[in-house]
Amino acid sequence: MERGTATTSDGTRVLIVDDDPAVATLAQEYLNRDETVIDSRVETDPHAALDAVGPALDVVVSDFDMPRMNGLELRDAIDNPVPFVLFTGSVDTAVEGRTASSQVDAVVEKRGRADDYERLIETVRSVV
Repeated sequence: MERGTATTSDGTRVLIVDDDPAVATLAQEYLNRDETVIDSRVETDPHAALDAVGPALDVVVSDFDMPRMNGLELRDAIDNPVPFVLFTGSVDTAVEGRTASSQVDAVVEKRGRADDYERLIETVRSVV
């Protein structure tokens, strides 16, 4: 599926990458509540996430601050032009400046509140 072609009738397939399994699973639970999401997968290792990126994927949601490979490095390592959402607690001017030069479609700040996950759902809908 080409970038931006997923629709409600197709459904959205999401890859969630976060080194914190609890956060990744919570993001997955929220995204799975959305009627447009038909499939979601969690990876806690960004290197393993690279193997999961393929033509059947509609969007990647990734944390920024992860060991061995941060979210922007992950985005740079993905050859596929899949939409990419940075879902991070590390939002500051340095991260925002770096996302402007990367192929990051959106940044959603996670502060541990339910509305962060609601904003994530809205953002995933808007970038796909």
